[in-house]
Amino acid sequence: MKLELLALQPTPVVPKSTALASGVQFGFEGGTAHKVGERYYVFTTECVAEPKTAASRLALYVSDDGIAFTHHSTVLDLHGDWRDPATFWNPWSPMVVFDEALNRWSLFYVHYVRKPGSDQPYNMTGRMARLDSSTLGREGITGPWVKAGLIDLADDQPDPWEGSCKVVSFYPYKAADGLWWGFYGSNNAPEFIPPHDLPQEGSAMKFWVGLAKSADNTLTGRWDRQTALNPVLMDPDFMENPVVTRLREDLFICVYDGGNTHGISYAFSRDGVKWDAEQVLALPDAPAWLKAIRTPLGLIEENDGSYTIFFTAFDGENPEGIVPLWHDGFGHLGRCRVRVSD
Repeated sequence: MKLELLALQPTPVVPKSTALASGVQFGFEGGTAHKVGERYYVFTTECVAEPKTAASRLALYVSDDGIAFTHHSTVLDLHGDWRDPATFWNPWSPMVVFDEALNRWSLFYVHYVRKPGSDQPYNMTGRMARLDSSTLGREGITGPWVKAGLIDLADDQPDPWEGSCKVVSFYPYKAADGLWWGFYGSNNAPEFIPPHDLPQEGSAMKFWVGLAKSADNTLTGRWDRQTALNPVLMDPDFMENPVVTRLREDLFICVYDGGNTHGISYAFSRDGVKWDAEQVLALPDAPAWLKAIRTPLGLIEENDGSYTIFFTAFDGENPEGIVPLWHDGFGHLGRCRVRVSD
């Protein structure tokens, strides 16, 4: 199985430099995308001001054709003080899923807090939190959103491979067994802490993910790390913000940021638990605005059997040299169309 590229939208669907993204200084990063009826909904993080990785908010953009988007709403803006290590601020990575049992949408996001003793706004540790839509049904994807607390992932009992940033992303999904599973991410950036008893190929900085399973098969209870399966090394060095889509009863796909330049990382699974090795969908002849792919936001099935992938991308524009430099040019929201082939 593989993904084949059908078309890459030549211009951003949400460019950071236009009035559409007014007030967003550094662009977009991560999130999820859905289609309800014939309308598209893209949830993403807006990097609005300095400090570049700290002044952020969660936003929703909508479109009737998947190309021309308008800003619908600011979903969450915490206005926290990044200097206070006791304050959760800086929301990132809005992962939106529909709960059939409760007939509502839930939005999972990472709540960052500055590491004690650090004077850098990008030196953070994370906890996962949830918002619930107060409007029932699939039409409730626009909210209003209400806070539903932190995710119970036993953050004081991490697996040995987890890094000093603790938990930095969480995406729950129903696997083939009918149970709620979830990918959670961790990393050791920017302070490298080697995981114990694991190989250290390639770069010293690791961005890895693991699996957790709901203890009571709900989105609202405790989540148990699946230590025997973790880390899930589809990519041995870099895997961030995975989003899972069920393509059919016996086929799942996970797309994620694999640290590529012009490619989207993905992997298949027959049961949603055991995952194949990484593959990369190349985006050749990328336009100038797309310096590097950042994060794909999931697959959306279209009426003709193809799939749409929205993604965030770096544009590489940072003339003032604003730190951190490895996040040069948080950029635009892009789109491509793909198909799944044998």
